[in-house]
Amino acid sequence: MKNIDKYKLIITIGFIVVLFIFWRYAYPCALAYHEQMQLFLWNVDYMMDRLSEPGGLARYIAEMMVQNYVNLSLGAMLLSMLMLSIQQSMWLFLRRCGIKDTMRNFLLSFIMPIAVLMLMGDKDVMTTFPVSLAITLGMMALSPHNRRWAMVYSLLMAVVGYWLAGPLAIVGAMFVSACILMNSEDKLRNLLVVGIIAIGGAFELILSCSILPYPAVRIVRGIDYYREPEVCFPREWFTSDIYQQLDYSMLVRQQEWNEIIAKASDKMPSAPASVAAVRLAQWKKHIISNEQMTEFVSIYSNLDNPTNILMKSDLYYYLGMVNASRRFAFEFKQLIGNNNQSGRVLRRLAEAELVSGHLHLARKYLYVLRKTSYYCDWAEKTLPMTYNPRLIEAHPVYGPLSKSFPEKEPEHSEGAKSEH
Repeated sequence: MKNIDKYKLIITIGFIVVLFIFWRYAYPCALAYHEQMQLFLWNVDYMMDRLSEPGGLARYIAEMMVQNYVNLSLGAMLLSMLMLSIQQSMWLFLRRCGIKDTMRNFLLSFIMPIAVLMLMGDKDVMTTFPVSLAITLGMMALSPHNRRWAMVYSLLMAVVGYWLAGPLAIVGAMFVSACILMNSEDKLRNLLVVGIIAIGGAFELILSCSILPYPAVRIVRGIDYYREPEVCFPREWFTSDIYQQLDYSMLVRQQEWNEIIAKASDKMPSAPASVAAVRLAQWKKHIISNEQMTEFVSIYSNLDNPTNILMKSDLYYYLGMVNASRRFAFEFKQLIGNNNQSGRVLRRLAEAELVSGHLHLARKYLYVLRKTSYYCDWAEKTLPMTYNPRLIEAHPVYGPLSKSFPEKEPEHSEGAKSEH
């Protein structure tokens, strides 16, 4: 038995290490993508807005976790630990159902997190989904051993758990009841309870569809399990072309120009956003001229997805065309499928309004960013510039950009208009 425990520990540690390496070094762009597609705020209104919907607790925890993806190493570790919690909860539930403590059965508990990993190959599968699954499996593992109390527990889990974790909790409650049914002599009574849970769960979903301002497919699927509101199931699996563009977008955000050029020297990309990133890096390192870069931007019109739109905003920003950059940043923000905000884009909008002289509007964006974890320091340092334009002129980046606006509206004007 001691040898089995030792091997189980080795396998578990190895599982965490493999997951960490996978997310941190193979697909860090997926973490960066998820972070830039949301804005987590530390205030009561934001928390209550999330908790007021089915699965709201799971969504709040997931978004709290995703904000840390700015630090890729921390994000990879958090996601790895989340997968571990799914595996451990699954193992506890299997043991709760009477599965023997053998190495073969222990390995079966890894099927669930591996399946989740495969589903997350679609970049729009939200972190809310594995968090909801971890909460559901945790509730399943904590079900009482007494069969009568376990049936009552499963009924409560279908109601309360639905509000905490979403539709997965209803499925979990039915699994708990089914587990009891298999080990019970009075199968008819327990089958009746399973039926009641199924009917009650269906009633909850129908009631939610009639009350909540979301499409029915999104409520039945889970409000925040998937980013696009009208899609039921994942459509991708670590698609190379898509993730290549996300990777280049991440490197542009980090201003890793040399790494972009080195990456392209191994294999020149063909996807539009990837090519744009390479051209921008070459221009920043003086490999191509201003005229060549301007010509490229003029023909870069492929805006078929948010990544391309954000890349175009980056191109215009670095070229000093701040108005155009602001317009595409705002369009990107409006295209986020689940109506989230974006910390990365709000920062870009604040910078654009700052250098264009719309100081009151810039200040409003900065006030929002002050309530975040990873943008608050930058917002605090930038906020004094909205009260003193001389600080903008003296800034090494914003000063030169602000000179592209020869005619500005007065600083005291409340009616300062932005192009978006």
